[in-house]
Amino acid sequence: MTRNFKIDNLKAMLIFLVVFGHLLECFYGNIQLWLYSVIYSFHMPAFVYTTGYFSRFDSKRYINALLYPYCIYQILYLLFQRFYLKEDNVLQFTTPYWLLWYLLSTMFWMLFLQFIEGKKLHSKAILIVSFLCALFIGYDNSIGYYLSLSRTIVLFPFYIAGYFRIFDHVEKMNKIRKTLCVGGIIFSSAAIWYFRNDIQNNWFYHALPYQKNGSSGFIRFMMLVLSFLWIAFLFLIVPSKEVKIISKLGKNTISIFLLHGFIIKIIDKTAFFHWNEIGNIIAALFLSIILCLILGSNITVKIFRITFNADRIKNFFS
Repeated sequence: MTRNFKIDNLKAMLIFLVVFGHLLECFYGNIQLWLYSVIYSFHMPAFVYTTGYFSRFDSKRYINALLYPYCIYQILYLLFQRFYLKEDNVLQFTTPYWLLWYLLSTMFWMLFLQFIEGKKLHSKAILIVSFLCALFIGYDNSIGYYLSLSRTIVLFPFYIAGYFRIFDHVEKMNKIRKTLCVGGIIFSSAAIWYFRNDIQNNWFYHALPYQKNGSSGFIRFMMLVLSFLWIAFLFLIVPSKEVKIISKLGKNTISIFLLHGFIIKIIDKTAFFHWNEIGNIIAALFLSIILCLILGSNITVKIFRITFNADRIKNFFS
């Protein structure tokens, strides 16, 4: 099977934005607020899209590559929170710690594939229904962080879109559509700057109902549309050819994703960012690159691979 370097390159760019976005949370400022909002307006939906892109239900992979690392890192992060961050918590697996919601949501998404794989179902109909569910679930005040249900439902359209690969031929769009896509990105980024003081960060998390995060169905609709627009734009600009270091990082995103949270929390606690806003942003940018290169290296993957996939256990002791 020929490797899809466009997806590898896209995943590398997105995991960099995940790290950079989390570092931006460590300090404040007008530019920081704008960058954070722009990044969060698309980077996780785009990541969900890439997750759906190669997804097929596989019970072995489900347990070894999703359930296993979720349990391992839920324990590790909760211990880290209690003993290093000195924050009280309870050891549990029903409310994922911080970034681990992604693994739990992926488990739910993959389970759903059992109902559509091998069946003659209209992809557009499934996508539309999932989109409507993402909008209406915000009116249910009982849905929130528990089992990552809100995020699972709201971001499901992007997983389904990736599963059906709806942007594979985006390069073939006519010039008018491409211009509208690019124009939409520029206009939305400018709008985010203009309304930066009115936009609430938790709108981008999709973790709470409208009543609890001050959002609305219209705001979520616009955010979902913007995210799809960004994904189309990324498929237009991300190269399809192998780009040595970048493509390599795209293959090792799991190690960066699961490990960088510890470092981010340590950096935040030590008040590392003590320069002016521009200095802090430049430092965060270079630090993000360094973290991605180190945590995404083959050496790091080899050291921690036993925690990423249960299949590695037997290889480790053999």
